[in-house]
Amino acid sequence: MANGIYSAVSGAVAQMQQLDAVANNLANVSTPGFKGAKVSFAEELAKVDGKPTRGTTSFVKVDEIRTNFEQGAMQRTGNPLDLALAGKGFFVLQNGNEEVFSRGGAFTVDKDRFVVDASGRKLLTEGKKPLQVPQNVSQINIGPDGNVASASGSLGRLDIAEFADAKQLSRIGDTLFSATPAAGRQQAKTTAVQQGYIEKSNVNVIRGVSAMIEASRGYEAYHKIISTFSQIDRDVAARLGRPQGG
Repeated sequence: MANGIYSAVSGAVAQMQQLDAVANNLANVSTPGFKGAKVSFAEELAKVDGKPTRGTTSFVKVDEIRTNFEQGAMQRTGNPLDLALAGKGFFVLQNGNEEVFSRGGAFTVDKDRFVVDASGRKLLTEGKKPLQVPQNVSQINIGPDGNVASASGSLGRLDIAEFADAKQLSRIGDTLFSATPAAGRQQAKTTAVQQGYIEKSNVNVIRGVSAMIEASRGYEAYHKIISTFSQIDRDVAARLGRPQGG
């Protein structure tokens, strides 16, 4: 079989990964706080004695799947439990015994009066204390600095995290991220809370559809190349009088 088929297969696999990323972006175009992903590719050379060697077969591989942390548009809802962040900060949520980070700000109050996201994760204030609305409180006011106030007094200040290197965040859900120490977590200094707003997804639909069409065409092109190489291999096998492969 011609070595070129292996390059074509690697290209098809890479395009499939691109399609998966673009499809997920488009599926979350209406998800508040969603950050789109972008795939970049690189060439990888075949190795001889464990070392990449020029003149040998080269392959296409996904070099990086990078999250685009650009801020999405703000949409006013008037719901006091809808919160948006203007800046590069993240809400801090309690996920079991761990803390996770999110830009999704559509919150509600659960049966125990804790402020939670759609999956029941509690919104944390400074000091790792879940934000809880007292039974006798019907409305809370959250200032740009994250301070939460009610008619009965202060309920704390939201824990808003910023990161020196957001590239070190790992996506663990559509709007959730985990952080390693390398991310350089710090208390927010430039992020402002906007109550009664949500941040829309930063996915551009037109660009997303264009990227999907391009990736689909790329996959189809590689698939045709694979089919051509397979046919050549069968033709050669027939001429040599040996059993046909594949």
